[in-house]
Amino acid sequence: MHGNESTAKLLGYAGLIPFLTFSIGCWLPLPYVTDALSVLIAYAAVILSFMGAIHWGAAMSSTGNKRKQYFLVSVSPALVAWVALMTPAVPSLTIFYLVLSCCICMTVQSKNRKIFPHGIYR
Repeated sequence: MHGNESTAKLLGYAGLIPFLTFSIGCWLPLPYVTDALSVLIAYAAVILSFMGAIHWGAAMSSTGNKRKQYFLVSVSPALVAWVALMTPAVPSLTIFYLVLSCCICMTVQSKNRKIFPHGIYR
């Protein structure tokens, strides 16, 4: 599991590269990118959907009483991201920041409650 864990961490940190790149691109011109803000917003929507999918997977592997709750919570980030894509840029970024923060807190709580399968988030 150690090899998988280090690969997951590496890919997780690599996922920050587009956030950093296109955040900088909102202030400085980037080659081949005409609208860094739109790319940043689209990437944020993708990441929020992915964060929800992690919890969907946990719900699928769960057999407890809260399984229905996990399913409901897991689809929320994608639905909010979809709505945020239809709002102007500043409110959209605010929504993404708040929901991404909630997803991170949700993941930490899930880790502490040992909701994820053994070996994930040691």
